Amino acid sequence: MVFVLGICIPGFAQVDLDHDLQFWNENTIIVPMVKQTKNGKMADLINLLIQQNNRIGSESFHPVDERIGVGFDVIVNKHFTFTPSYLYRASRTLPTVWDYEHRIRLDATTGYSWQHFGIKNRNRIERRIRNSRSNITRYRNRTALRVPITRNDKQLFDVFGTIEPFYDVTAKHWTYYEVTSGISAHIFGPLSMDFFYLHRGEIRSPQLTVNGFGVNAKIRIGK
Repeated sequence: MVFVLGICIPGFAQVDLDHDLQFWNENTIIVPMVKQTKNGKMADLINLLIQQNNRIGSESFHPVDERIGVGFDVIVNKHFTFTPSYLYRASRTLPTVWDYEHRIRLDATTGYSWQHFGIKNRNRIERRIRNSRSNITRYRNRTALRVPITRNDKQLFDVFGTIEPFYDVTAKHWTYYEVTSGISAHIFGPLSMDFFYLHRGEIRSPQLTVNGFGVNAKIRIGK
């Protein structure tokens, strides 16, 4: 059961080996599993997450990264969520070479919202079990700021920005960072979407510098 979003963007004839313009797409299906009563209303306690990712590079419009995974959101309270998950990843390092890996992840997210803005911080520990390469452990810390845009007391969409540095626990140094900015909107019924610009830059270890655009979709199954 995967909700797939297909969007086409123009390709480019030449690509710098150190830089790439990419399109990112992540699709998440949210299935409420356990609910509890809070203040006389039913609230989610545990949600099943089914995720599928596509990343397309500008060289001949080729896929460069494909992922599928499953996890659980454990909602402790309105400020704290605990999310264990598993992800299988296939990535293209050269035009004819693919790498494969398993990722075991553990997220702890804290968040607070006020009338005019909200902030979240996600801490992630990630074990990468890689084919034909040494395994590594990585720490990621993402801070997100959200500002709701309203008209006549009705929320139209959110403007958001994130910054996320990556730390290689195995090598003991920071590797790179990701920055995004965009808008998030409820489209209809169970569907909401994010539209964003992204930049991935190097801190220390050699990494592909990426600029690009993305569309993420979330669809909720059930009430």
